[in-house]
Amino acid sequence: MLSNMTNNITAQNLNKESREIHEIKNIFKDISTNKLVLPFYLNKEDSLVMPAFFISYKYFIQAIKNRGLDSILLEFKLLKPKIRILLQNIILNDTNIFYVQKIWFKGDKINILSDSITSNNINSYRNYIKPIFFNNYTSCYFASFYGETFDSFFLKKKGNHWVFHEYYLSVDD
Repeated sequence: MLSNMTNNITAQNLNKESREIHEIKNIFKDISTNKLVLPFYLNKEDSLVMPAFFISYKYFIQAIKNRGLDSILLEFKLLKPKIRILLQNIILNDTNIFYVQKIWFKGDKINILSDSITSNNINSYRNYIKPIFFNNYTSCYFASFYGETFDSFFLKKKGNHWVFHEYYLSVDD
């Protein structure tokens, strides 16, 4: 009985992970083909460059606190009910780093940087925070961090493509 329960949980986790990976691939493919235009610069020489992993939200919250930008966290908690839900359930307790695999992307439009370049040094390259999908994978919260700049926004799915929905927070200190 316990073995069946374990197998079911593992199967559910694999299904969830494969759906998350599928949607992340779709987001970056839509960016690389200009179907999704984000409010900050992602492209370099007609290809999309991204780090080998998405940093956890917990890491970014700590980085914000270290820079004395606690008012951002207060704004985070107060501005939108969606964010309050994300904060309470996911963002504040997040400790996972999501590794991006080169094999997920075929072709030369998307380039994955090595971990040695992006290795938790927020001043070396723009780091992306793991997208959070909700509303049955039709909405997404997405954020990036570069030095003192923090951008976060919502994406929504229209047809089979991701589109920019609205800015949530942009801080440039």
